[in-house]
Amino acid sequence: MQSTFVQESSVNHSTEYSTENEEFDLEKYFTYVRENSDFDSWTYLLHYLEQNTVPIATIREIFDHFLSKFPYCFGYWKKYADFEAIHSNPKRVEAIFERGVTAISPCVDLWLFYIDFVRERVANGEEDGGGGAGESHEEKDSQGQDRVVKLFERAIEAAGRDFQADRIWTQFIEYLRQQGLEEGFEGGRKSRKMFEIYQQLISIPMSQHSQHLEAFKTFIGQNDPGAMLSQEQYEAVKAEAKKRVTDSAEASGTKTINGRVTEGDNSEVARIRLVIIERQQEVYRKTETEVLKRIHFENNIKRSYFHVTPLDKAQLKNWKSYIDFEIENGTHASIVVLFERCCIACALYEDIWLKYAKYMQLHDVEATRAIYKRACTIHLPLKADLHLAWAFFEENQVDYDRLRSRGIVPKSLVRRLSLAQSPSRSR
Repeated sequence: MQSTFVQESSVNHSTEYSTENEEFDLEKYFTYVRENSDFDSWTYLLHYLEQNTVPIATIREIFDHFLSKFPYCFGYWKKYADFEAIHSNPKRVEAIFERGVTAISPCVDLWLFYIDFVRERVANGEEDGGGGAGESHEEKDSQGQDRVVKLFERAIEAAGRDFQADRIWTQFIEYLRQQGLEEGFEGGRKSRKMFEIYQQLISIPMSQHSQHLEAFKTFIGQNDPGAMLSQEQYEAVKAEAKKRVTDSAEASGTKTINGRVTEGDNSEVARIRLVIIERQQEVYRKTETEVLKRIHFENNIKRSYFHVTPLDKAQLKNWKSYIDFEIENGTHASIVVLFERCCIACALYEDIWLKYAKYMQLHDVEATRAIYKRACTIHLPLKADLHLAWAFFEENQVDYDRLRSRGIVPKSLVRRLSLAQSPSRSR
């Protein structure tokens, strides 16, 4: 599993800003970094914060500036949260994690850091479940568990289709298994929840797909099928298991009484378990085919995290080829997931953003607008081609003649748009 933590560069700074210089002026250096917006200078400044005692207000200001410019540096969201935790500000820690998973939603590591933080607070009885002051200890525990479950579900929705997202799924399943939830989950709700998670997991192409199938088989063997399935599902599986026994008996000439084998009969529960497993094995075989189609692209990804250092040509070519393959063979969901992964590693390549926006324009106007906004206002604010592409996109979304006739669009804007569309402009 590759970490998406941005690599810190070794930086040779002038002695003017060396931490060994007794006259080091943090405010002066911060001003210098803001004005120059140099990544290495930023990381040097952040390293200084870790090695020295600095007021929390200053730490917040520096991290806020840095992460507004480099939001894909997931490790620094974690460091920022750690500073707030040291100063006993759990609400601020949570707010930082929320900002982080919003800025870099496909990041498995950051979601797991966030979940671990909430889990620890729940385990220590520190998490406010939102109930009244008179609620019982059991009620608080239940609310805390629900909070963790919902956070896991958000993480799966945001990052769970990543090829390397196995840990979110397995940790979610393990969390449910460890909790004493069965008593509070009517009708075997805990087992049913875990079964549903396994069903989703086995259907998604992922690096550890074979291990997930084996874990699913173990889960089925250790739990009552009636608890993990709905009544309708259970009756359907039960009927199929019974039919298999009857068909097998008739084919072999074995006598049956009322549809039951008279000799050598396996238990009904065992047969139901077998049907459940075989159904998921069919899904697994399809998933395995999809994994094999993508594994060579995945194996050639050497840098999945963000860094300002340019990717080598082979890496860039692999990302582009992978995207072309996914557009040709994948689903809309899988294509978006891959584009989002790619935009982390290739955030400074405008052709990747343009390709993403061009694809999304065929599917979702608001999502396309959000892509352009990220590219133009955060990652590549000085790339003219991106800004022009965004402008033309926005122009195509509006009927300017209709709006002008209603007096909505200023004439000056209409003139600028007319100039942009004129033949002399296009030349």
